[in-house]
Amino acid sequence: MGIDQIKDSILRFLKLDGILKSATGYLEARVELLKLEIREDVAKALARMMVYAVMLFAGTLVVVFFSIGVAQFINGQLASSYAGYLVVSGFYLVLLLGIYLLRTRLYIRMERHFIDLSKHKDQ
Repeated sequence: MGIDQIKDSILRFLKLDGILKSATGYLEARVELLKLEIREDVAKALARMMVYAVMLFAGTLVVVFFSIGVAQFINGQLASSYAGYLVVSGFYLVLLLGIYLLRTRLYIRMERHFIDLSKHKDQ
């Protein structure tokens, strides 16, 4: 009689084999459920990211063409062929410098926002 046979006969004698099978089945079901939930969350996140990517692309196009229009308008007002583009690019340079100087505060604020979002999602 091998060790496995002895173990099986003891488990059957103590009626633990059914409990062991039930516990194993329960754990397997929980693991599968967890896998499905993770897949669902990943699918939702990817779909959300795709929508945001399209919105970012469309927003970028709006900003670019609006900037060109404003630069052309300023060119017409100043009777220059390049001054409007310099004014608009100067505006974006000031905006970039402002964001650079406030990057730590922005980072902290965005981190808190995402933490709050994840807390609300869990509830």
